[in-house]
Amino acid sequence: MIVTYMAMLLDKLLIYGIAFNLKTLMSVYCCHGMDSFEIQLLEHRFTIEPLENGLYRIMEGENKVGVIFPEPDGEQVKWATQDELGDGFVQQVGELITEHNM
Repeated sequence: MIVTYMAMLLDKLLIYGIAFNLKTLMSVYCCHGMDSFEIQLLEHRFTIEPLENGLYRIMEGENKVGVIFPEPDGEQVKWATQDELGDGFVQQVGELITEHNM
């Protein structure tokens, strides 16, 4: 399912002529077995749950913090959410996810 989604996304990006870093994008979408993992952001420890549709659920203990997802932005990947999370927080967590997946 992820591979199909990636193929559609890549086709869409290529149609619009957008350049991006393929290695970074692949590392974000390839969820390394879809296992949950933990990240540390300042004094907070979060559990990241990769979902099959390319989204990442952020948990703090038993509480769902929100869901974030990567979006290609030129040669970089920008992280976004539809939840009420600060842009800085979303980007920092996204960078830690990307780092974990590399």
